[in-house]
Amino acid sequence: MSIRRTALVALAAAVLPTLPQSASAQNPGVTWQTETRFEFAGAMGTLMGAFGGQEPQVSQTWMLDGVHRTDDGETGSILRAADGTYTSIDHGARTWFTMTFEEMMAAAEQAMAEATAGASGAPGGGATGSADPDQPEIQADFRFDVDRRGDRRDFGEWEAERVVLTMYMEMRAETDEGEMQDAGEIVLVNDLWLSRDFPSEDALMAEAMSGAGGAWIEQMRASGRDMVAQVTAANPRVGAALERMQEEMEGLEGVAMESHAYVVSALPGAEWETDEVLALNDAPLSEGLGSVMGDAAGAAARDAAADAARSAMGRFGGLFGGGDDEDEEPEEPAPPAWSVLTRVTTRLIDARMGSFGPEVFEIDSSYTERRPDWLGGN
Repeated sequence: MSIRRTALVALAAAVLPTLPQSASAQNPGVTWQTETRFEFAGAMGTLMGAFGGQEPQVSQTWMLDGVHRTDDGETGSILRAADGTYTSIDHGARTWFTMTFEEMMAAAEQAMAEATAGASGAPGGGATGSADPDQPEIQADFRFDVDRRGDRRDFGEWEAERVVLTMYMEMRAETDEGEMQDAGEIVLVNDLWLSRDFPSEDALMAEAMSGAGGAWIEQMRASGRDMVAQVTAANPRVGAALERMQEEMEGLEGVAMESHAYVVSALPGAEWETDEVLALNDAPLSEGLGSVMGDAAGAAARDAAADAARSAMGRFGGLFGGGDDEDEEPEEPAPPAWSVLTRVTTRLIDARMGSFGPEVFEIDSSYTERRPDWLGGN
């Protein structure tokens, strides 16, 4: 499946089913820029930084009278909710094509069927089991935390509330003896500033539900629920995790004005706090994995890890000169007890109301309509 098709399917499967269902007065028009920065820690981050790979990506969004356009200079999209259509624009090729919500839903269902078929090959379904009997079994348990901290902050004329979402994936791996042991954690931490004041897709939804797109949006939502059911059937642990996440996020509303999303890796038994990760919001990640440790907590974790390494070396002292200090090789630094692998920072900037007209939703007349092969071509 092409990257473009994958992106469109992701929009159909993830975005449309979750659009707000409430309706408000029609939006007079709002536009903003979204700045997104993807960062990697350690050597990968240093390498990507040298080639400009961690520079922020900026896109512009316009929303007016039930029409939504986003453009980053290379690609663009126009969602006309009342018509039930989605238009994709390729500025490099100077081409565009439009598909209906029905076509989007069909593509999403096909992609989901392919993904489910692929996942069904693993015993227990993805979050547990191994497709290869010669490979050790891996299991994961999920838990979530939603922390509404009560902090408030102004983004221009819009007020936002701070919410921290954390998903823990507690990993276990099979040993050579066939026993399951703790393999550490992968943790996703998302520090969000949510604004209920900022214009959301409520107006877009109101237009859609009264036009041709309404029926298809309802089907998209139903399709989304079916997808969750399919995932639950094929991957019980993942399905349970999705249901738990929905329960934890009940009542959360608003547009994310700013977010810092982290992927954290923690060694078995590591003790750390979410605030240690959030303290890195303004720190660089490309100076190495050690640089993403919290100062005091990081030093304590490194000391504990070093003590464990020294203890292990002591048990095997006879293999390294009988424990003679003068003959011992210098100890290598112990790995950090936890470290950030990646961070994605997103900010909404330069937002303003009613500063454009409907012409912003027109496609350059010199562009050519060209439907992709997976939509029948043209």
